Amino acid sequence: MGTRHFWWADAGARLVVVALVAVSCGDDDTAGPPQPPNAALTGDYFVVAYEHDVDAGAPLSSTGVVHFDGAGKFAGEVALAFGGPVVIDSILGDYEVGTDRGLTLKDDSGELLSGGLDPSYTTAVLGRIRAGGNPMVGILLRRSGSYSMATLSGTYHVAGIQHESETYAAFTGTAALDTAMGTCQVQATNNWGGSIDPMQVDLDYDVWPTGELVFRDPSNSTTLMRGGVLVGGDMAVAATVEAGGDPRLTVFIRQSGTVTPSTVAESHWYVSMGPQGLPVGIETGVIDFDDRTSSWTTTATQNLNGSIGSSVREGSYIITPDGRLTLTVLGAVEPQLEFGVSTKGQAAAGACITSDVNPLFVVAVRK
Repeated sequence: MGTRHFWWADAGARLVVVALVAVSCGDDDTAGPPQPPNAALTGDYFVVAYEHDVDAGAPLSSTGVVHFDGAGKFAGEVALAFGGPVVIDSILGDYEVGTDRGLTLKDDSGELLSGGLDPSYTTAVLGRIRAGGNPMVGILLRRSGSYSMATLSGTYHVAGIQHESETYAAFTGTAALDTAMGTCQVQATNNWGGSIDPMQVDLDYDVWPTGELVFRDPSNSTTLMRGGVLVGGDMAVAATVEAGGDPRLTVFIRQSGTVTPSTVAESHWYVSMGPQGLPVGIETGVIDFDDRTSSWTTTATQNLNGSIGSSVREGSYIITPDGRLTLTVLGAVEPQLEFGVSTKGQAAAGACITSDVNPLFVVAVRK
């Protein structure tokens, strides 16, 4: 497919495709009265994750529910899909929330994940930054309140990462969810290893009273993905649970209202993942948007196939009233990344749809 380039313009860097995810997390942007940081993270959270197994040279996706006890312990159960039989796995460990809502998880095997929570403690993004560790991105959504099919309906921004025919792909676009029919149609642009193509996917879906989200093949009712919905329906996440299915992670963000450059202003936690040349890489850090200059900067730690480093980047952005955000890296001649942004700018979702750029997925929530 020709020469590849990294989406950033640093000397010696390689080329990557990126998707950024922004999330609307309810009406309250504050964390409430002061309390011990760990105590604010309590209750059940839907979790989805996408991981690259360095030894196997292949990805796996997972989805499930994790309970945080408010005192530094978590436990849960997830389904793992890696192209073969689906495996059910129990997870448990310790967590720590910083005064800035930075979040660190350490599971029973010693694996360390780090990232951050949004101001309302309803969403979090995490990445595995540990020498020798498998690159992984994870998303948490709080499960609370009551749910119905009407919770997830209308038009959504959509973005995701998947593995097709032994090649990574990332996509960005929109999804129309029809409550009455129980159908979901995705219209997106897909970057498959640097080749850009239109993508349409038709699915059936259900939202259970518990908030669990299920997508099925409309031709035979086979369950393809499971995940969860944020109360109120501003965001949803899902990952592959089909035996033998390609690992996939998808994020939905409600499209509503009018968005302006100031919508995304301020700092966001972010995690990105995707192929960076031969190794698969992950970054976790902070992206800052300045609406006065329509510019952005990132400061991050990288895990490239288990090798740890750091990065700093900058560029410009444009945002349209319907919430489509494009990012251009400093020195690039054309926009590199395209996202969908929630009305309140709590986070955003998208991908790089520039040809000859490798697919990378990014998820972010307001810091």
